[in-house]
Amino acid sequence: MLSLVGKGGALRVWKGSAVLVDCYFRDNTARLLGGAIFVDLLGRLTMDNVTLVVDSVARHAVDGDLVYSNGNVSVVSARLIARSASNHVSLLCHSGTRWSFEAARIEVYCPVRDIFTRATLC
Repeated sequence: MLSLVGKGGALRVWKGSAVLVDCYFRDNTARLLGGAIFVDLLGRLTMDNVTLVVDSVARHAVDGDLVYSNGNVSVVSARLIARSASNHVSLLCHSGTRWSFEAARIEVYCPVRDIFTRATLC
């Protein structure tokens, strides 16, 4: 899915709260921020056993290829898997005027390689 409005290719938490349990997101992208999930300043997101995968998208978000937040995020457990990347992309990006990100367990898998330098991009 491609978000043409630019934020949150699969889910945008604008106001209020979202709790994701046992969820799987694959190959979502947005024009600007939060390829799969975007959390606005007034939003709150809790993730428990959530897997986010970017595998074969042709166009990556500018920042936060899987998740971008300037709201409140709590991660009980999540897997971030990047099989496709662009050299400027971050998988998980938190920005904002206050620190509002807490994580218990995040696993990151990034088997992507740059063909010119053979260095891992993530």
